Formats: sequence, C-alpha cells, structure tokens
Amino acid sequence: MFIELNRSYSFRKVSQYCLHDVDAQTSDRVDFVETRNLATRNPQAAWRIMASRTYVQSELKEKAGVSLAGRKDGKAVGHMLVSWGRDEADAQKLDRAGMVQSIEGALKAIGADDRQAMIIAHNDTSDRNPHCHVIINLIGDDGRLLKSYNDHKKLSRFALEEEIRIHGRPIVQERNKRWHDRDAGETPAPMKKKPRHQYELEKQAENDNTAAPKAQRLLEQQKTLEREKARQCDRHRRNQERLRSIMEERERRIKLQTEALVRRSKTNARKAYDQTWRDLHDDQQAERQQFEENEKSIRGSIENGLRMVDWFKLFHRPRDTGADSLKTLFQTLTQEAKRREILDQRQQSERDKLRAEQKKLEREAEKIAKQHYAAKLEQVRDDYVLKAEKMRQRQERSTVELKKSQQNIAQQRNELLKQQREQEQEAKRKLVLQQKLQREFDDAAKREQEQTEQEAGDTDQTDQSSTDVTVQPKKSRRERKPRDPNTSRRRRDIENREQGVSNDNRQEPDAQQQSVSTPELDQEAQRQYEEQLLDYLNQIDRGHDLDFEH
Repeated sequence: MFIELNRSYSFRKVSQYCLHDVDAQTSDRVDFVETRNLATRNPQAAWRIMASRTYVQSELKEKAGVSLAGRKDGKAVGHMLVSWGRDEADAQKLDRAGMVQSIEGALKAIGADDRQAMIIAHNDTSDRNPHCHVIINLIGDDGRLLKSYNDHKKLSRFALEEEIRIHGRPIVQERNKRWHDRDAGETPAPMKKKPRHQYELEKQAENDNTAAPKAQRLLEQQKTLEREKARQCDRHRRNQERLRSIMEERERRIKLQTEALVRRSKTNARKAYDQTWRDLHDDQQAERQQFEENEKSIRGSIENGLRMVDWFKLFHRPRDTGADSLKTLFQTLTQEAKRREILDQRQQSERDKLRAEQKKLEREAEKIAKQHYAAKLEQVRDDYVLKAEKMRQRQERSTVELKKSQQNIAQQRNELLKQQREQEQEAKRKLVLQQKLQREFDDAAKREQEQTEQEAGDTDQTDQSSTDVTVQPKKSRRERKPRDPNTSRRRRDIENREQGVSNDNRQEPDAQQQSVSTPELDQEAQRQYEEQLLDYLNQIDRGHDLDFEH
C-alpha cells in the first residue's frame, strides 16, 4: 500500500483532475465516487460545497467562539493518493468495500475522519493496480484548519499496520526497515522520489526490444550528467564559501586594525593630558595643605570659610532661596566639617571637568579611527560584490553548458519514449473502454432480463384470466445461461454496426432467436411481444452506440 498526502489551495483544480480523464472532459476512468460528511452524493456539487467553506471560514470561527488570529492563507485542500499493487490487491481480493475501509482508516490516522471528503477511484493504470484519490476539506466545522504535524509519518505507520493486519506481514520492506530504525531511536535519511523520466528509461531498458540498448545508453548518459551536476554544484558551493571566507577574513583584520588604532588614539589623548593632570594634582595638594594650616587658628578658619563661600552664587540667588543660602553661609563660617565638604566638592568638580575634556578628545580620535575603518570596510565589500558577480557569471556559463547537455538527452529520451507513451495511452484508453463496455453490457443484460421476466409474468396472468378451464400450474423457467460478452448478441450487434451492416438485416434473426425462447403465446400476444422487443433493442442501440475509433 502506498499513501501520499499533499496540500493545495484550489478545490476546482484537484476535482477537475480527479473527476475527469487526462486532458479531457470525459470521466471514463472514474470507477466510483463516494462522499463523507457531505449531504450530497453528486461529485460536482460535493467539491463546490467543500470550496464554499473557505469563503465563510471567519464566520465559522466567530460562531464557534474561536479566535480570528493566525494565518489566513493556509492550504485548505488535502489531496490523498492511496494505491495498491496488483499482486497485493489480488492476494487480499480487494474490492470497493475494502478500498473504502482502508481510506477511512487513513483519514482517521491523520485526524480527518470528521472532515468533508470525497473518494474517487480510478481504473486507468497500465498495470491495472487499483488506486483512489481522496479530496479532503481541511477546514473543520469551527473554521480551523487541520494541523499537519508529521502526517507522512502517521500515514506510513498506518500503511504498515494495515498490511500486517490484512496479510500478516509487511509488504513494503523498506518502510518496515525505516520504522525499525525509528523505533530504535535513529532518524532514517529522507527518501527522494525517482524522477519520471528516469523511471521510464529504466523500464524501457529492461524491455526485450530494439530500443533497449539506446535506452540503456541514455540512462548511462543521464547518470553521468547527474554526477557532473553534483560535482559542479559542490564546486560552485566551495568557491562561494572560499570567496565569502576571504571577505570575512579581511573584515576581521580591518576590525582588529581599527581597534588597535582606537586604543592608540585614546592613549595619545591621555598622554596629551598627563601634564595637565599633574599640574591639577599639585595645585589641589597645595590647596589642601594651605587649608589644613589655616584650620589651626581662628583667623585661618575664618579665611578658609570666606574662601569656601561662592559669593557670586550667593548674591545672585533666587528670592525664594534666601533662608537656605544664609544657613549655608553660617555653617561654612562656623563649622570645619562643612568647609572640608565644600573643598572636596570643589576639587572633585575640577577633576570631573578635566576628565570630560579628555573624554571628548578620546571620542574625537575614536570617531576618526572608525571613519577610516568604515571606508576600508566599504572598499572590501565592494570588491567582494564585484568578484561574486564575476564568479556568478562564470558559474552560469558552466551551468548553461550542462543544461544544453540535459536538453539534448531529454530530446533523445522523448523521441525514444514517444512510442512507448503512445502505446501506454492507447492501452489505458482501451482498458477504460473495455471496462465501460463491460459495465454497459451487464446493465443492459440485467434490464433485458428484468423486462422479459416482467412481460412473461403479465402474459401468464392474461392467459389464466381469459380461459375457463382449470388453472394449470405455472411452468418453472429454466435457468438463464450466463452471457459471454465475446459471443453474445450485443457483441455481434456492435461488430456488425462497425462493419456497416444495417439494422434491418440483423433485427429479423435476433427477433426469431428471441421468439424461440419465449413461452407459448397466442398470435396477437406474440406480435405485440416482438414489436416491444424490437423497439427496446433499437432504443438500446441508439443510447449505447460506441465509436471504437475515438
């Protein structure tokens, strides 16, 4: 069993593909259609109902009390493909009920069993393996999208368990091996799908025909080209990384040079203020010594107090601060601690002012160094952009050469596989037509048998009511032989119609043959029965005329 789930935006496009033949408006390849959680069985109405929910998603959220936040452009269309191998299907005697049961289990595995869904079975594969397409509306009744966390793992686990449940053993051994690795705590490498052209070439190379050697040669050329593409991609990647590393190394060196230049600039700025700091230190030291000497006498204390007072600030004070200023003046003149505090504040202010001047000079030097760094860095980046553009052009030229080689191989491959693809399409068309003819033949035979039995019953009742003799027991009809579609009258009618035989030439023997098998009737009933039978056959011919050429 193979299960794959994809997401898209358009219900119309997915339904157009699933409900019709390839590149046609007919639906001969559709075997059956079933719906889930929908109030209709009409497929054309079903996909439109599912699509209409995307237009009222916000209203559904509001009605359910769900927040309107989140992504508004989520993919609401789920397209699931479920396929069985021919041998697997024959082993389990797969029928419609079995296919639907497996699909319902797959929907439940991903939590979509309550979502609107439409199941479409196809019968157009060349190897006649049964497969179904499932269109899922991922928008729930509350307007929220179905979460898609590890859907591929959930479906893979379901397929493995389904195979073991039905066959008693896993059918796809690679899937079983990968799940053993996962259960052991390992993460298997992701699997890549084989390209269709490679699959077709391998299939053609395995055939025993005249095109097999050429297909094998093209397959080898394709493999060689793929290896060359991988080497080229690796070479381009390494060249790009090398160029990027060179640019990063140059940036790192310029940054180191700039940091060293900034440090030297700051050091030079500090050296320029060394003498100024020494002079300030000497002046403040002398001032403190003079202060200590004056504090030994009352006269000196008064002198220190008068020196510590900021007379300009005192006389130009605001009017509302007069009491505080006089209080500070009195404390300065009378308290030694206040005078020492004012001296320390004054000397600290002088040091802060000189430090600010030094920092300003350092910032200017740092700014000049960074401007030099920015200019060099801009030049390095311009060089990188120029070299990267030249490298891109060289890589594009080499890529174009490989593209030409790929186009040449693709052209030869398409010419070689053109006949094979046409044969496959013709085989699919014939298969679909044969199945359609078989269904029509079975339906016509069933309707004809029902009508014959009904007319025979009506005739028996008429005979019994028209006679006065004792009612005879009803004769039991012999069992009707099963119809062979290859030798039946309907097959002969279709073959004669293809050969241009008129309806008049074949209706008479058909009627005679049919009259032999009818029960004994009177002359009037026999004539009416033949007229009804001929009208019915003509109606069937007009309604089921098949054109084998198209």
